[in-house]
Amino acid sequence: MSEDQNKQTDNNEALEENNTPLSPDLEAALRDAEAHAEGIESKKTESSKAQGSDQELKKLQEELEAAKKLNNEMRDGMMRARADLENARRRFEREQKESQLYAGEKVLKSLIPIVDDLDRTLENIPDDLGEDHSLVAGVNMVHRKFLHALESQGATSFHPLGEAFDPTNHEALMEAPSEDVEPGHITQVFQRGWTLNERLLRPAKVIIAKG
Repeated sequence: MSEDQNKQTDNNEALEENNTPLSPDLEAALRDAEAHAEGIESKKTESSKAQGSDQELKKLQEELEAAKKLNNEMRDGMMRARADLENARRRFEREQKESQLYAGEKVLKSLIPIVDDLDRTLENIPDDLGEDHSLVAGVNMVHRKFLHALESQGATSFHPLGEAFDPTNHEALMEAPSEDVEPGHITQVFQRGWTLNERLLRPAKVIIAKG
């Protein structure tokens, strides 16, 4: 046999040896290794997907919290605006009402001194002139008309003779001894006081009994 034929024979034998089937244990081990490798690859893929889902969920939660915060801020702002509007409405209504009640305050204050003059005139009428005298009757008539005109506009006078002194409604001019009233009470009214729709328009000027 030639040398070339011998080499061919050796090669064929080598191929036959390489094609020799593996043992069952070795084949099983190889399959387990391949399955393990595939499992690792699958877990890597699932882990990557899960990680992406967690990040997306976290982002959505952050967006939800931001939306809730914005909603609360907007709701608080609307409530404050509504409260401010309601307060403004009430203030406007109160001012309108006060404007109507006290619209004539300046005019009334300008007329009150005339009543004071008439009061002093009546107090100083000579004793020899009775109420039936034409002058006295005329002054009394004018005095009544002025009082009626003022009262028709919501003004009311008060004459606190004998009452306890009240600094919120009375203006003390002086103290004087008195046997008629208790100390700290009003012994003389120098000038009557006035209110306008229950609000003090002018305090009464008084003399207080000395203790």
